[in-house]
Amino acid sequence: MSRFLAAALVGLTIVATLSTSASAFQCLARSANGASGWGSGLIFERAQAFAMRRCIHAGGTLQGNSCYIAYCR
Repeated sequence: MSRFLAAALVGLTIVATLSTSASAFQCLARSANGASGWGSGLIFERAQAFAMRRCIHAGGTLQGNSCYIAYCR
């Protein structure tokens, strides 16, 4: 039983350290019509992709109002 608890504690610790709030990169995608979306991830390209996807879902795909990456940190 103690091995199970130790394994569960290690697993929860790993999950907590890999959460999106502790991600290495955060990106913001914007559109000319005001739509925007944040994305975060451990890999730069994934953070950009998440931000673009959220911007598109927020309505940034109208003609001439395509989303773009405003900045990443």
